Amino acid sequence: KLLWKEPNFSLKVYGIFWCGLIPIGALGAWISRRYGGSRTDRIFSALFPVVSKMFGYVILLPLTLLISGPSSLYFVFGGLDFWLVKYLLAPCVALFIGALPLLRVRGSLQPQKE
Repeated sequence: KLLWKEPNFSLKVYGIFWCGLIPIGALGAWISRRYGGSRTDRIFSALFPVVSKMFGYVILLPLTLLISGPSSLYFVFGGLDFWLVKYLLAPCVALFIGALPLLRVRGSLQPQKE
């Protein structure tokens, strides 16, 4: 059973992991909202774990290609399309779902018109 090019990929295990990211995204957005962060700040703080990990991969991917050549891309990352979904897109969606309830504008944060 090969699912998406990686023989040991288990959708159930990764699904539980991705669902576990929902409260982390909510926590990041809640902290940002509590300290007066704008909607953009809340989104960035919720997505920060994946964005910071992405910068690591931006450095790691060219080094892998430089040292081992393009044929190692499949062996190291399981293919670029699989890597993008597994490590970037799905966790970003889970973190964003956690932040969604906290993206509303609070009434107390609105400036009072006199």
